Amino acid sequence: MKGILHAGLRLDPEQGVHFHANEVLAWGVLAEDAEIEGLPCKAGEEVEFHPEGRLASALLAAPRTVRGLPARGGTPVAFYPDGGLRFLALAQPRRIAGFPAGAGNTFFHPDGRVWSAVSSAEVDFGSAALPAGTRVTLGPDGRLLEWWRALAVDTEIQGIPCSARFPVWFYADGRLSCLHLARPCRVDGRRLATETELVLEPDGSLRETYTHRYPRFGEVAWRVFGAIEEPLFG
Repeated sequence: MKGILHAGLRLDPEQGVHFHANEVLAWGVLAEDAEIEGLPCKAGEEVEFHPEGRLASALLAAPRTVRGLPARGGTPVAFYPDGGLRFLALAQPRRIAGFPAGAGNTFFHPDGRVWSAVSSAEVDFGSAALPAGTRVTLGPDGRLLEWWRALAVDTEIQGIPCSARFPVWFYADGRLSCLHLARPCRVDGRRLATETELVLEPDGSLRETYTHRYPRFGEVAWRVFGAIEEPLFG
């Protein structure tokens, strides 16, 4: 069997094996499927560990219940240093800390509350009543921070032509927060090209612009934050 055997894991040496300063394994690529902390982890994919040795992230080789929640096989799972769940792809809708989370990519705050998820039912946040199927970003107290919706066709919203190729994000009060342009236009005195990504401040001013930051049908599918961001892993 090819690969480097370390702490019971067979790792692919050609992909590199990295360690924390305390010599605990930081990350490597599995040379074969492995059971790690009770989870089936897929060969050919990275596994990451926190300095204390706990699993930080891996790709599930099969469906599995993770911290009491059903996770899809073939999708990432991630944990905080204390072992708390940080991310998984829910296989079925579940009510989590009072929020009706739908199937799909779901982030969690350190205390287990939902950070980002798709709603499985209409939710009234006071500032906005959002239909089922809306992705939301929530604060630690459950307060709505941001939400997205998909457009059926390119649509002008608040004077900006928004592309239907990408999700359109809004702050809790309904102001645009993140979008891609459907056509060239001038924003804050700048001439911007079609499909430029705009990140807006809560007052509507332009914060940042990006060009092709995410592949249209690739990494954008994992993007679950708009102006209020959290990297998938890190």
